[in-house]
Amino acid sequence: MILRASAAEAQQPIPEPVVPAPAPPSAGTPPPSTGAPAPATPPAPPPPAPPPSSASPAPSSSVGGAPVEKSAIANLEERLDEADQRSRIAMRKLELMEEAAAAKEKARAVVKMGPGGLAVTSADGANTLALRGVLQVDGRIFVNDEHKLTDTFIVRRARPILDATLGKNFTARFMPDFGGGQTLLTDAYVDARAANEFAVTVGKFKPSVGLERLQAEQATYFVERGLPTSFVPARDVGVAVHGDLFGNRLGYSVGLFNGVVDGAATGDVDFDDSKEVTVHLYARPFASTLKDVPPPLLSGFFIGIAGTRGEKTGTAANPYLPQYRTTGQNVFYSYIADASATAPAGSTAVAAGVHNRLTGHIYVPIGPFALLGEYVASQQRVARLASSRLLTHQAWSVTGVLALTGEDARFEGIAPKHPFDLSEGHVGAIELVARYGGVEMDRDSYNDFSLDTRSARAASELGAGLNWYLTRNYRVTGDYFYTEFRSGGASAAGGRRDLEQVFLLRNQVAF
Repeated sequence: MILRASAAEAQQPIPEPVVPAPAPPSAGTPPPSTGAPAPATPPAPPPPAPPPSSASPAPSSSVGGAPVEKSAIANLEERLDEADQRSRIAMRKLELMEEAAAAKEKARAVVKMGPGGLAVTSADGANTLALRGVLQVDGRIFVNDEHKLTDTFIVRRARPILDATLGKNFTARFMPDFGGGQTLLTDAYVDARAANEFAVTVGKFKPSVGLERLQAEQATYFVERGLPTSFVPARDVGVAVHGDLFGNRLGYSVGLFNGVVDGAATGDVDFDDSKEVTVHLYARPFASTLKDVPPPLLSGFFIGIAGTRGEKTGTAANPYLPQYRTTGQNVFYSYIADASATAPAGSTAVAAGVHNRLTGHIYVPIGPFALLGEYVASQQRVARLASSRLLTHQAWSVTGVLALTGEDARFEGIAPKHPFDLSEGHVGAIELVARYGGVEMDRDSYNDFSLDTRSARAASELGAGLNWYLTRNYRVTGDYFYTEFRSGGASAAGGRRDLEQVFLLRNQVAF
């Protein structure tokens, strides 16, 4: 009888059946009786078990000699896939966090503090707001003056400066001044630059006329500027078109302003309908724009000519005429102003028409040496009582500069190679300066428009000074000036104003 394997057994491999060979009968043993004839051959082996069904996986491998089923491998592969997916998700989250952090960092403004002041720059670098400042504390000590002139200490300038860069083409400045015991709005303008060759400035700023006037206050070679600067406008309100051509070798500026008297900065409000036109043409023939190439020896050479034309009409209450001062800031020339009740009408000299200026200037830097020269003529029609005359006043000066510590002389001011540090043997930068200049007032102005007892007809000055730049931001200056008046300005008619000798001292912080 043949037995069939159960379903459970069918899943296990069935070993090949072994049929034992029949033992040979021993002698004397009768064959068994079955009631049937004995088979001639042994019975056939049972047939092999059917192959396993397709639903039952076959063994594919073994671990430690034990068989491993395909279902266990599939389960392991599924877990590995899940782990890989979780790893990918974690990596992506990390990438997103890094991108978010980078975007946040990119959007963060950059704050910098250095010798140039405090600046906040947008993340893209397009916009900057910079806080700067200038503080100048001066001393004036007059000698051999028999106490006629006042020695004094004064806060000459105290200017917080707010500069803004707005995108690629726009800049702005706001600069009040609290020096001298008063509050003034010195600069307030916006500059729009379409290209290096064309820009427009609108607001209150320096008209491009006098060269020494255009030099920044913290970079001037002396405590006070020379006599020619008294004949050009200091600040005015208006608009100017300007630019540099041919690689900065030629430049121009054309402006339209309210118009101010000589040396003044009070053009915030106009007193008449007339306006003043300014024109400035200049050349820098040795300028170089090549990068990584040392500039030529005379790369800072500058020569120019400028002029203004306008009209001014004054009144007894506002004559619209200037006063002129010495380097010691004492008035040496003024027009007649008689506002007494007993004075006849028209006793005060007033501006009565055309006002022109003409100036020429040159700047020559050669290594540590520099030379600055300037000439100004100011022409103004003046009226008083029945007289009216076109008066022309002139001034000139020549300044020499020598950096004793070897730095290059620059119009913008020198920067010490090594800041002051005695432990390292550094003293900063030391600059020696000298200036000679003079002024000639129109002779026709005397008696009719100015008094000979109050106003000098001519003056000349000679001065020397030492600038000590301890750091880029801190400077100490000491000057001595000797001013001689040739005629007029004395208390008695026909006399001569006394000599003026003054020591000027300055402590300056600029950043």
